[in-house]
This record gives sequence, C-alpha cells and structure tokens, in this order.
Amino acid sequence: MADDQHPEKVRGHFINDTFHNPALQVVMDNVPPEEPFLPIHSHRTISDFNIIVPETSDTTPTVSVIVPVSDQTTNITDALQSVFSQTQPPAEVIIIDAGSTDGAFDDVKMLAGQFPIRLLSSPGRNLVSAKNHGIQQAHGDIVALLDPRDVWYSAHLAELTKRFQQDQVRPLGWTYSDVDHVHPNGTRMLPPRRRPHGDGTVSLQQALQHGVPIPASALALSRQAFLAVGGYDEHLAGYEEEDLFIRLLTAGFDSGFIPQPLARVHLPQQPTLKPNESAVHFARKLFALFPDDPTKAEKPISGLIASRLVKDVVANARQALKALDDQEASLALSALAFFDMYLSGGTESFVPNRDLIISVVIPLYNGAPYIERAVESVFAQVLPPDEVIVVNDGSTDAGPDIVAKLALRYPVRILQQDNAGQSAARNRGVEHAHGDLIAFLDQDDIWYPNHLIELAKPFRNNKIANLAWTYSDLDEIDAALDEANSARLAAILADLQQHSQLIVIT
Repeated sequence: MADDQHPEKVRGHFINDTFHNPALQVVMDNVPPEEPFLPIHSHRTISDFNIIVPETSDTTPTVSVIVPVSDQTTNITDALQSVFSQTQPPAEVIIIDAGSTDGAFDDVKMLAGQFPIRLLSSPGRNLVSAKNHGIQQAHGDIVALLDPRDVWYSAHLAELTKRFQQDQVRPLGWTYSDVDHVHPNGTRMLPPRRRPHGDGTVSLQQALQHGVPIPASALALSRQAFLAVGGYDEHLAGYEEEDLFIRLLTAGFDSGFIPQPLARVHLPQQPTLKPNESAVHFARKLFALFPDDPTKAEKPISGLIASRLVKDVVANARQALKALDDQEASLALSALAFFDMYLSGGTESFVPNRDLIISVVIPLYNGAPYIERAVESVFAQVLPPDEVIVVNDGSTDAGPDIVAKLALRYPVRILQQDNAGQSAARNRGVEHAHGDLIAFLDQDDIWYPNHLIELAKPFRNNKIANLAWTYSDLDEIDAALDEANSARLAAILADLQQHSQLIVIT
C-alpha cells in the first residue's frame, strides 16, 4: 500500500489536532458511526477512523511497572512481592516519589537492596505528575501501574499483556481486569462490584455518560499510545485516568477487558473526593471536545457530562458542610452553579436538576427542655440534611449549652445573635445557609423520619415548574402535656427512634 494512504496525521480532533504514530496505518473510511450523537470538532465520530494494525508479532512486549508513593503508604513490601512473583516478570520496576511528606519514600529506599527497583523523584511533587514522569522515564512497551496498598495475582501481567499480542481491528490503548475489593481494615473481601459497562468493553458514549471507574492497579497501558495523546493532564487530579481514556478512544485506540480478578484492591477508609476545580476543568475540556449539536434532537451532550460530574461536586459540598468548612463549601457551591447552567434543560425552574443540598434552620430561645429532641429528630431523617444551623436568639437558659454538647455528636453549626425574635433568627440562618432547599424547625417540635424526603420530593418532579415551597399535615400535641397527650408524645418518640412513621410533623 502506498505511503500516502497511511498518513501519520489523523484528521480529527486529537491533541493539538495531531496524532503522530508511525507504527499505525490509518485510513479515513466512511464507516457508519457507532455513536452518532457524539460529534467532535471535525464533525466526525470515532467510527469515521478505520485504523489498521500491523501484523501481530510473536514477541512478548516488555513491561515497565510504575509504583507512585505518596503519604500514608503502607504494606508496599506486599505490593512489591506480588510484582516479583509474576509468571511474566516485568522488565523494570520504577518506584517514584509522588510528593510524600511523611517519610514514606524514605522507607521505600530501604527496600532497594531487597528488590531490583529503580527509584525516581517527580519534579511536580504530586500523584499525576509522578505518573507522567514515571511513564516518560520507562522503557517498556507496556506500562502497568500499581498502588502500593494493592497486590497483583501471579497472572496479572501475563493476562493483561496477552491481549496486546492478539489481532485487533484497532490498536489497543489499554487493557484492564476485574479486581477483588478488600475492606479498608484489610480483613475481608467484599462482594464484586457490578461493572458499569456489562461485558467490560468501553465505548466513547459510555465513557462520557458513565465514566470509566477502573482502578489504577487493574490497568496496563500502551506506552506508545499514552505518549501519543499527551499523557495525563496534570490539571485534572482525580479525573486524569478518565480524561486519558476518552482521549485514547477519540484518537482511535481500543480497550481490552479480562473478566477475571487479577488484583486485590484495598478500598480507602473514606471516599476519595475529587477537587471541585478539577471537575470544572474536566467539564470545560469535554464541552469543548464534544460540543452540543443544536440540529440534533438527542439530549445535549453537555447535560450528560454535567449530570455525571456534578455528583462528585455535590459529594464535596456535603463533606465540607459536614466538616463545617465554609471555604470548601463555598468552592463546591461555586462549582455547582457552573454545572447548573448545563443541567437546566432549557426550563425556568429555580430548582437545580441534580441532588439537592438541604439546610435546616432552627431558631433557639430558651428552649432547653425541647431542643435536644428537635435536633435528634433532624438527624434521624431518612433523607439526612446536609447542613443544620441553630441560631441562638439571645437565650438565657441552658439551651445553647445543650446544643454545644449536641455539636460534639452531630455536625451542627451554631450562630449567635442578640434577642431579635424568631423571624430575625430564621433570616440569620438563611443568610448563612448553603442549601438549595431550606427547612425550618421550631425548637419545641420534632420531625418524623420521612419529613425531609417527602417535602423534598415535589421539587424533583420535573412537571412542576417554579415550585416555591412545600408543606405537610402535622400532629399537634397540647402544650399543657396532659396525661393523654404525654402518652401520645411518648409513643411518637418511640416510633421516631424506630424510623417507622409515615406522616410528617412540622
């Protein structure tokens, strides 16, 4: 075939609109698009590129193992032993300092005499830059990443590299396997998680709409493909793998899946939150790469992307509110405002089309006999609020002290003001609240457990536009608390503890 039939530059939207890879033979072909709702800047889809791979070689590809080390790295000896117990040994093992500050990398240096490892320091001093630097310095055809908390089973490298030697319609950018998840305490295995893509194959549409949640320790990358698309984007901490996979797919590379556990992956003690600025940066990048086509009737791509990424930002906001961290909460809410622009779907509703942040405001004035039950009813909700604010309106009894003790058990924010009345206290709470929805609770009232979930439900009904407020029926208890009412209140409180009531009280 003539050389001009196999140009090194693929006409499509790649990094800088260029893709240099002399090992690939690329032919433009009008193949019916597999995912027609995903236009790119060139108005061509991934299936417009018919990439022909050179004949398969019998030579086993060489493998470089990259182990980035950050703070709180433990059990790296187990990880390294699993590497050197592979049925197909790697050509090199690189351990790279990913910005550790607790002496973790110093501990690794002591293992250099025990294992044939190569030690590197990353100039960028963070995990993403460390992975980039390690892969750039590697010499293998294939790069396999390993989290130092995880271990590989003995056939890990053999199975992941085998796919690179098989005939492919398009070249492989990466392969990955199923994994066994281990409880954070390391004592027991968890049931397998359902794979989001069924048979494990990854398409561009699935990557954009659902993400590509592949643990790094389950992954093997073609180093050539990795470098061809520009490596990891170091502005995308937390999303660097997803971004890489999308660019590989857009550039015409395929993925391969091995449907058997080849690694044991430890889950973190706490969910790893992805930075708000990374979510916004990633979204902007995807919006530019895959612009909406106003001539198509399908759901806008921007809405699909935003509806997925906004979940991470909502989690960040809730975490910040729980920690009473105003600065992080404000950053998360700014990011939510960005995503809300893409989630409105053209409606004029005031309610964001995402999980709602809920704030509760409780005015307090000489409510010592009641406030503890009120606060506990809030935290007994089926749908827990994201923020609880108690506004002390100049109380002269023990109510503020009771709330202070409750704040040791629950994430309660306490605001102080001179006595100005209940309305002023509510206004003060709203001024400091971060939620999309505000729920008020009087100090001497209690909520049944389904109060918030029922009152929030209508706001999620897309058929109701510009809904301003919801309210419910209630059970009234006589302030005198006579014998009959006292018994009734005791029964209500007992039911409250069981989370079993189906009628709300306000």
